Amino acid sequence: MTVTLDDGKTVGFAVVEHLPHADRVLCKVTLPTRSERISDQLKARRAIRNARRNRRNRRRHRAGASKIFYRQPVPYPPSIRADVQAKLNVVDRLRRWYPMTDIPIEIVKLDVQRAVYGTAPQRRRRPEPQSVMQGVAPSAEKRLAILQRDGFRCLSCGTSVTAETARVHHFVQRKHGGSARYDIQGTLCVHCPTAVASQALALCFDTTAYPNVRAAGRAMHGRLLLEARLHQGGLPVTVRYGYDTAALREAFGVDKTHANDAMVLGCRPGVPLVDVAAAYTVKLHARHDGRKLFDVNLGVAAYRSAAAQQPGADRARMVVDEHDQATNLANRSYRRHVRQRYHRQLRARDDFNADLLPGPRHLNEICTTNRAVWLSPNGPVVLKNPRIAAWRLNAPWP
Repeated sequence: MTVTLDDGKTVGFAVVEHLPHADRVLCKVTLPTRSERISDQLKARRAIRNARRNRRNRRRHRAGASKIFYRQPVPYPPSIRADVQAKLNVVDRLRRWYPMTDIPIEIVKLDVQRAVYGTAPQRRRRPEPQSVMQGVAPSAEKRLAILQRDGFRCLSCGTSVTAETARVHHFVQRKHGGSARYDIQGTLCVHCPTAVASQALALCFDTTAYPNVRAAGRAMHGRLLLEARLHQGGLPVTVRYGYDTAALREAFGVDKTHANDAMVLGCRPGVPLVDVAAAYTVKLHARHDGRKLFDVNLGVAAYRSAAAQQPGADRARMVVDEHDQATNLANRSYRRHVRQRYHRQLRARDDFNADLLPGPRHLNEICTTNRAVWLSPNGPVVLKNPRIAAWRLNAPWP
């Protein structure tokens, strides 16, 4: 028996049994990977943490200084390691079910330069400058190449520009996932960037002409790690390529799918193929799918909003403005006085819950929380903390 692996953004697996008269396919598995999602979530978490530190440091009137002890650098990022481990888990499960003899895998080998630009230009070594004035920065070379590509004309209005008056603009901004690549920048005149900033002019490009090679790059990045981990399993690993798979798929006359590509890799040419496989799809779940970063404490928010609405309270002095620190400092004591007066009223009528206030000893401050679900007669209700359930069970939930 052979377990085959077709690597990529969506990974295909197949188990093929070599009989004397035919090759019988016993199992086909499809695995969508999570590498891009993991990478995007790590970037979002980094942005959230940086914003939180900046807010805290502004309140303390001092420059932001990172107090994190960073982990030791690893050869592969978490997204690549998670993808490789998910593939190994499927292979280990299949080996537990079937006695395997070898593992043929089809790796991703893509010329990114040819896929993005259509050609593979030769790498030219930049000559060493004889003096400081003769050196040209790489950014200036890229800008000149973009102007020459566009014929020194504005892509919007067609006005002729020069190297001094031209504006090189990004088709896709960095905040929307763009980068400084050559193929997503264009030439504009002096007046057109203003129209782009005011959203009166929209720039777009043909997405089919510039394919997304992000998934292929990740697969090629983790190729050596995957092969090394498969070799540790004790079975011989055979590396195949896409042209082998295409020829076998055409010879057997099967459709192009990830599972079929893995299936034909384990079949022998000229031997009849018997497909009796059960098809499976592996769905990867996040370990903390119901967890949110820095969830808002509903109890504190409710107390503070109710205190600000008390009769006699100055609403303007109760508002916290992140951009006006001087006013916040002046009104901080007033806000504390109004809230404490409101808390005394709640304690007088025995309607005060100290667990809802922020503090180092309480569980309801702004932090990373796990969600729990309580099934009420009216439907499921999300509980942030089981300790609040007994007190706020009959309260209206957001």
